[in-house]
Order: sequence, then C-alpha cells, then structure tokens
Amino acid sequence: MIRLQEVQFSYPRDSFQLSIPRLDIGRAEKLAITGPSGCGKTTLLNLISGIIRPVSGSIQFEDIDLTALNAQDLKDFRLIKMGLIFQQFELLNYLNVLDNVLLPFRINPILNLDEDIKERAVSLIRSLGLGDKLKRSPARLSQGERQRVSVARALVTKPEVLICDEPTANLDPVNRDRILDIIDSYCEENKTTLIMVTHDQEILHRFHRIINILDYSNYNDKHELNG
Repeated sequence: MIRLQEVQFSYPRDSFQLSIPRLDIGRAEKLAITGPSGCGKTTLLNLISGIIRPVSGSIQFEDIDLTALNAQDLKDFRLIKMGLIFQQFELLNYLNVLDNVLLPFRINPILNLDEDIKERAVSLIRSLGLGDKLKRSPARLSQGERQRVSVARALVTKPEVLICDEPTANLDPVNRDRILDIIDSYCEENKTTLIMVTHDQEILHRFHRIINILDYSNYNDKHELNG
C-alpha cells in the first residue's frame, strides 16, 4: 500500500540525515516504529504523511507518487486518506471539543459535513470518555483529555491510514488501553493501515511488525531504515 524507496532527507543547516533504501507497509498492517529520541521517528511520519518532502526518492501510496503532487493536492489527499495524531494536538481553544473534532470538515469543502458525520463525531467523543465535555474549550481540558480529542478528530474522517506519534504518551494505563482498543477496533473494522511511533514497550504486542529505526550502537547522525 505504501512504499518508500531511496528516500533521503536532511534539514537545512543541520547534520541530521535520514536514509531509507526501501520500506513497504501493507494494507491493514499495524506497524510500530521505535528508537531513541532524536533519531528520526517523527521525521519518518512527516515524510509518509507528506508534511515534509524528501530531498530525493519516492513515496508511493498505492499507485500515487506523493512526492509528485503539488501542495494543494497533497493537502487534499492527506485530508481524505490519512488520520494524524501528533504530539502537538493543534486544537483551537476558541472552538469547543465537538467543533474541534469536526474541524477537518469545516476547513476544506472537499469533505461533506452532514448529520451522520456529526453523530459519528459525538459517538467517538463519548467512546473516548469525553461525552460530558462536548461543549468545553480545550483550554479547560487536561493534557490527556486533549490527546483523546485529537484521536477522535483523526478517526472522524474514516481514514485509510492512521499515522500516530506517541498517541498514548500523556495517558494513564486505563485511558491508554481505552484509546488503543478504539484504534485497534477501527483499524480491524475498516482494514486501516496503522503506523505508530511509540516508546511504550507494553503495547508492542498489538502490532504485526516492529521496526527499530536505529540500532543504538550505530548512532552517528546518519540513520538507515530497511523494512
């Protein structure tokens, strides 16, 4: 479903480099990405989602080369096909919880907001234990509650690929397992591909495959990943 081939990436005025000769991720696969802080895990997610572009190489989503799309087409593609749960929740404090979850439908006319979508959003919010906070501003939520809002927003568009960067980092074990159960159920029901960066060794049994992006003994600011 997703293939990265001969991908090279570096940040301007920085010695960091990420080299990915080839990485294939199958449809409905659950892939965990692990490794030490600063080794390129989030960079890899940003490349796959098209938030940043590689210096060279290709990133294929089925038969579409994401590196060949212009900025607007890539944004639309990401909005329709992908759900993103990143460490920066990017919630808007002037919108309540429900409107934050529905935000993808309000900012882009390519998505159609109807009553079924609104009901789906409310159902997701309730399933994440936030049913009594539908009208509350994110500013009045805890860190873990804001994280759960971002999960609901990622799932409400019914993405084919779910890309997560430490989605349970701010949660206690009970809420961690609740979110992971919801993500697992969604992926199973919809044959959704799950790509998750995590440091949590206790959840790795949930994945089909685990990639350690960096062998600790070879840390030298240039990292290679073979899938």
